[in-house]
Amino acid sequence: MHQISALKQAGFTLEEIVRINSGEDEESILLNKKSELLSKIAELTKQVAVLDGYLAKKKSCLLSPVLIKEVPECIVAYMKTKLDSYDNLFDKMPQMGELMEQAGCICALPEYCFTNYLEPSYKEEDILVELCESVTECKDDIGELHFKTIPKLQVASIFHKGSYNTLAASYESVLRYVEDNGYEIVGSIRESYIDGVWNKEDESEWLTEIQVPIKKIPVKNCLSGKKMNVRSVLI
Repeated sequence: MHQISALKQAGFTLEEIVRINSGEDEESILLNKKSELLSKIAELTKQVAVLDGYLAKKKSCLLSPVLIKEVPECIVAYMKTKLDSYDNLFDKMPQMGELMEQAGCICALPEYCFTNYLEPSYKEEDILVELCESVTECKDDIGELHFKTIPKLQVASIFHKGSYNTLAASYESVLRYVEDNGYEIVGSIRESYIDGVWNKEDESEWLTEIQVPIKKIPVKNCLSGKKMNVRSVLI
């Protein structure tokens, strides 16, 4: 009876308990149940993270909550360059577009155009970036234009609507969320441009997605009390 009560508390059904008591491989059944419970915990943790994102949105009056999601693998045409300032970003993109046209590139659908910020700290000038555009296949390099496959990755994502001059608030929110929820940044932060000067005259209609590559910090490290300083990252 004690064994049955313990197994019921661990989430076993009566049918599973009967199987154990009937002589089936007990270790295999227990390991399968453990795996099932860990999957449920992971899913519930994700749901809690979404709720936290909505709470953060309400407090900061942002367009959207922070969402943890997976960005699929993609082939990109890219150009590594240094920007004199952030205003210089959209002077460089037409140059990249001309090279892509020369290479015979076909943009993948849905379109995915983004900037990789290659340095961990904020800079006002000489900003090293990769301008990236998702394409259907790799082509031969042309001048500064190159091609590569970027593996899938997990990101903390937030949508920002409005001028790029107000991006700092959205960065503050997503980076604070990463810190407060036990994640660490594991790659270059991306800005994905959905609507902008090319299709929306009104800056208030511009839409940008900030994607921060992350992974969960092991529990033992979270309990050590060490936290990253979000001000050292792109804000």
